[in-house]
Amino acid sequence: ENCTIAYNLTQGKWTGAGITVCKGQVNLRNSIVYGNCRNRQSATVNAGADIEVKANGTLNMSYSFVTGLTSNYVNAVSGGVTNIGAGVVCGDPLLVTSMDDFTGLFTDRSGLKYLAQSNRVDCAALNVHLRGGRGYFDEKTGLLVTEYCRAGQSPAIDAGDPESDYRGEPNCKFGYHGKRVNLGAYGNTPWATMTTKPGFYILLR
Repeated sequence: ENCTIAYNLTQGKWTGAGITVCKGQVNLRNSIVYGNCRNRQSATVNAGADIEVKANGTLNMSYSFVTGLTSNYVNAVSGGVTNIGAGVVCGDPLLVTSMDDFTGLFTDRSGLKYLAQSNRVDCAALNVHLRGGRGYFDEKTGLLVTEYCRAGQSPAIDAGDPESDYRGEPNCKFGYHGKRVNLGAYGNTPWATMTTKPGFYILLR
């Protein structure tokens, strides 16, 4: 619930870089699984870069964001089950750190990508807040960050399950919670990216 699993790199031949469901059931909701990379995507044995479901594993996903739903990104081997429910969106969630920013940290060696030792510290600075809206309050400083308000509007803002609690998100003179939870780790927290207009309900009888 409300997870962001983004910008991971694996050299494993059999695993996903984001989530690997070995067995049992994983319920994923209001989350972002994006931009995860596998070095061996072109190997004979492929796996989903974002999510790999092994035999005897089940993924139930709803109201979440993934890079794509093809087997390159979300894959289930024979015996594995993926149940894709309502509200699943594919594409670019427009995180503050872009995919280009992340892949720019890679070093290419004979067609395989690595994180150079000197670049690993930069991974700690990856920013997975959502772009757009009225900005967000930084969880470390408490300051309002509006630098990315005009850098596109993230489709993950106010895209969560309509039944989920959103009241932990800011609703103040700077911005609003839109009466619907954001996707990702900052959804339903004081550090969620704020929407530009107050939310409202339309009741049809």
